[in-house]
Amino acid sequence: MSFYNSNTSEWCDVIYCEDGIRYGSEYRTPHKIFRINGYTNPNYDPNVFRLGSIVRSLHDKPRSSEVTKQINNGLQLNLIGSEVIVTNLSTNDIYVAAMDAKMVNAIPIAHVLVRKLATGEQISVFDYVNFTKVLGHNVNYGTEAVQKISDYCYIKVSFKNDFTYDRGLSGLQAPCWVQIKLHSPREWLDRVLKAMPPIKPETSIHALGTTD
Repeated sequence: MSFYNSNTSEWCDVIYCEDGIRYGSEYRTPHKIFRINGYTNPNYDPNVFRLGSIVRSLHDKPRSSEVTKQINNGLQLNLIGSEVIVTNLSTNDIYVAAMDAKMVNAIPIAHVLVRKLATGEQISVFDYVNFTKVLGHNVNYGTEAVQKISDYCYIKVSFKNDFTYDRGLSGLQAPCWVQIKLHSPREWLDRVLKAMPPIKPETSIHALGTTD
């Protein structure tokens, strides 16, 4: 199975959330390197998603100052070859949640959904090659098995505290965080699902990449 290429040049989008509620506008980018920070610089830069203006429009000054200070330099996302890399640019720890995460230049820890990144640390949060293998395997077990790997297409980053874990990526919540959706794998899953005939649910017990 070869990887599906999206027709859109915007490879991901980003939204800001607090306590499970989305705020502000969605940020979309075609740039393979971009940053997310807590500042409010009014000068437009397509390589930067600034959360400061969103946060300050929601709260009174004391709380907004606390949140933007926590985010400060934020993080950088790089699409390098087949991988999506997150780098912590903040002076504080950040918490990264991804189904396909492994530390860069470090020994991977199996079955850990949320990783804490100190300043300067990096993590690979998605690998198109691995996703292709998982999808190719799961498609043999029906639509339910394919649906169970949809979480691979999303990355969550918490700035203030670690996530509260509740069975899978979709159940993670934190005081303030961003969600990053990867377009190509999400579109690919949708196309595969539309083309698949239903198979008995019990066949999905052999699927890869589930969190139950």
